[in-house]
Amino acid sequence: MIRSLFTVLGFLLTASTVAVAQSNNATSTTLHRLAPEQDQVCTFEPTYRDVFYYKGVEAFRKKGDFRAKTASIQVDYVGNWPQDARTAFEYAMTIWESHITSSIPIKIEANWIALEGSTLGSAGPTLIYPIDNVWYPIAQASAMEGEDLLSGNQFGVEYDIVVNMNSTFGAWYYETDANTPGGFIDFVTVVIHEIGHGLGFTGSMSGDPDSQVAQWGLGDDPVLPFDYDTFIEDGFSQSVLNENVYPNPSNALYNAVTGNNGGLFFIGDQANEAYENLPVPIYAPPTWQGGSSYSHLDQLTFTNTENALMRPQIDNAFAIHSPGPVMCGIFADKGWPLGGGCFALLGATSIVEVDESEIDFGVTNVNNRLDTTIVISNDPNSENALVGRVELSSGSSAFSLSSSTIFLNIEPGESQEIQVRYRPRFARNNAGEIRISHNGVNRPNPILIPLSGDALEEDRVVELLQNYPNPFNASTNITYKLPQNSYVKLEIFDMLGKLVETVVDGEQSRGRYVQRVQADDWSSGVYIYRILVEGRAETGKLMLVK
Repeated sequence: MIRSLFTVLGFLLTASTVAVAQSNNATSTTLHRLAPEQDQVCTFEPTYRDVFYYKGVEAFRKKGDFRAKTASIQVDYVGNWPQDARTAFEYAMTIWESHITSSIPIKIEANWIALEGSTLGSAGPTLIYPIDNVWYPIAQASAMEGEDLLSGNQFGVEYDIVVNMNSTFGAWYYETDANTPGGFIDFVTVVIHEIGHGLGFTGSMSGDPDSQVAQWGLGDDPVLPFDYDTFIEDGFSQSVLNENVYPNPSNALYNAVTGNNGGLFFIGDQANEAYENLPVPIYAPPTWQGGSSYSHLDQLTFTNTENALMRPQIDNAFAIHSPGPVMCGIFADKGWPLGGGCFALLGATSIVEVDESEIDFGVTNVNNRLDTTIVISNDPNSENALVGRVELSSGSSAFSLSSSTIFLNIEPGESQEIQVRYRPRFARNNAGEIRISHNGVNRPNPILIPLSGDALEEDRVVELLQNYPNPFNASTNITYKLPQNSYVKLEIFDMLGKLVETVVDGEQSRGRYVQRVQADDWSSGVYIYRILVEGRAETGKLMLVK
């Protein structure tokens, strides 16, 4: 077992390797557990200066409508959290829920605890998972694989991310309006920042200012980098993972990650495009700063810009309620499935097509099951993937989807079928609604699809309703419901039992029927109408008044 020390996301973490699965070719798949050294918490600190720079959610929505939630983040609070702090924390989570896409709920443990010095907060992934010889934070790996990789882990870890917020800091601003007053720190901004680290803005690099040696990677044989590490280069376009240039560990590597070789940059297509097609400067002070160096955007470069969120320090009277385009680009390059929020910031567009405007299941019996599908497509001319979320927003429990929430990530020209089920438990009319949240530019968001269905008792073969209008003159309508395909005879008799008219005599499919009866030649009076289905009869009375 290997044990190595590295800095990540405001924690000084240790890692150990444990085999958790065997593949068919007998090579092991390993999972790392990350455990914070409680006496060595690194800081996300305030600058103590007022800048009065604000960008709330609406400022970013001008670039596109990205209110659709495409991920679900769940939180358990540990400690005596003030209600205002909880409200702000949950607001920050909703912002991330519209910027990333995951079919797997992301679980956060949020600790309200005293942190040393001026530390505002810290966060990190609890586990990392290998994909193609690269380590990924557990939430990102689960999103990429479409599988809850946290479930059943041998460490017994319950959360993807742990976030610590300083309970003793006296100048928190808890409102969600992005209008932080002078002398205060915006709580929402700090939470968005910390969750961003836990989701994947983190590398495995560590540096020792005393020995001036840096190293990267985790694992025994071989040592593997974090996915973030694979995008970092010096100012001469040399990867920090190139051991021919920067042996691991080495003083040369330390010089590189402290910016002494022309700076430090994130090199990725999406991130660079979001930064005017330039390399993205990474924070690399000349002396390694644990918890700040390497896994942040450069402090000076991005101050008072829409990409300021992921700097290592935060100002008073500052709020930015978005990851920003560069952060979205970094996540795209790293392989995070994006949500509509990030697609909008990156200028992405899609064209959504849905083959249903409403779904009527018709009539069936209690406990009978009916299934149908709706098809959601992304037009071949779309520039980007169609991402979204499908769920039942309201209505009867008789309706269900294959899962409570279905996430969309549909490439241009492709489609996804969504199964919708109707299984009524009670004899009544049922109504519901499907909500499709999406990043399409051609349809209102969300798209709402009404659901309806009738149910009769399990052994009932027909339901005959009162005719309307009644009394009537010249014509009336007789309504009935069939839960199954049946042979139907509908007849009308006078009060002496004489057959006046046969309205229906033949096979009919299940459903609702309205039969119009014309009585021009009838005499005024009361008549009996009878429906006969599967040997069972139901009757009603109608009155003709001339």
